Amino acid sequence: MLSTDDTIDVLLFEESLYGGISALVQSDGRTVYFYLQGDATFGTRACWVRNLEPGPWVFSDDDLRNGRPPLLPRVHVVNQSLMAAFDAAELRVVWFPEGNGAYLLAGQEVLAVIPPWSGHDGFHGYARDCSSENLVCWPLPPRDALLAALARAESFWQQVSGGALFRQMQPQIVQTYEQSFGAVEQYYSIDGGRFPPRGAVICRGLAGRVLATVGMSLCPQPNVPTAEQSGPEVTPWIELAMACANDTTPKQLAALVHTLSGVARMPWHQWTWLGQGQIIEIATEAGPPQRWRLTASPPASAGPGPLLPTPHGSRAELLWLVPDACQPENE
Repeated sequence: MLSTDDTIDVLLFEESLYGGISALVQSDGRTVYFYLQGDATFGTRACWVRNLEPGPWVFSDDDLRNGRPPLLPRVHVVNQSLMAAFDAAELRVVWFPEGNGAYLLAGQEVLAVIPPWSGHDGFHGYARDCSSENLVCWPLPPRDALLAALARAESFWQQVSGGALFRQMQPQIVQTYEQSFGAVEQYYSIDGGRFPPRGAVICRGLAGRVLATVGMSLCPQPNVPTAEQSGPEVTPWIELAMACANDTTPKQLAALVHTLSGVARMPWHQWTWLGQGQIIEIATEAGPPQRWRLTASPPASAGPGPLLPTPHGSRAELLWLVPDACQPENE
C-alpha cells in the first residue's frame, strides 16, 4: 500500500532508536497514511490517518487492486468534513518502548497508533478519525488507557535516551555481579555504538568465571507473549550469562564474549524475545552450528543467581546460555 508516486509528500520520517524500523507519514493529495517500514521479517505496516477529499461509500476496488492508499469510506469516518491537510511541523512520533510500534501525534493529540501486534488477523492500526473497524484502521482504544500507555512510553524514552539510565545502572549491575560471581576481570562494550547501550563483564571466582551482559534489562524485549497467550511465562526484562572454567584460554574467552554479544542483540535485531527453554543456534566458521539452551537455573559453578537491580519496577531475569548437549534430559 506504500506509494512511491512522484506526487507523494513525505510529512514525517523517523527511525527507531533500535534501528531497523522507520516511521513514515505520507500524503498523496487524497489521503494521509502512517507507515512503519522494516526488513523482510517486519515488512510494512500501514494505517489510515485522514481523507483529504470526500470518501466513497465503499472501498475502491481500483485503489485496492492497484496498490494505492485507499480513501476511507465515509461510513467509517468520524467527521466527514474534517479534511484539512496536516502541518508537518506539528507531527511527531512516540515509539513503543520495544521499538516495533509507534504513536503518531499532532502536538499532544494522538492521531494514529501502529502497535507491535499490527499486521495480523486483518488489524493494521488505530486512527482517531475512524469510527468503526475496517480494512485499514480501527477506532482508537479507550482514551484513558491510551493516554496511560503513551505516558509510559514517553517516560521510558526520557529515561533511556542519551544513555543517562545506562550510565546510572551500569555500576549497580556490575557490582551485583561482583557480589555473586567474584571480582571483575574485564569489561567490554558490546553495542557497537548503537542503541541500546550494552556491555559484558567477566567475573572470576574460586569455582570459575562468569560472563554476563550489562544493560539488556533496561529495555523491554519485543513481542513478549501476554498472560492471555499460551506458552511459558516470559519477562521482557533480561540479562544473559555464561559460565566457564578459570583455565579457559583468552582465545576461548573472546569466542564466548562474541557469542554472548551476538545473542544479546537478537531481541532488537530480529524483533523477538528470549526465554527459558529456547535453543539458540550460533553459526561457526567450520562444522555444525553451536547449540545453546537458555535456562534460569545457574550452573553449579556459578552459585545462586543474583537479584538484578531494575529501574522499571518489574522483575529482571538472568538467563544462562548452556551448551545444549550438557543439559539433563529431564530439565
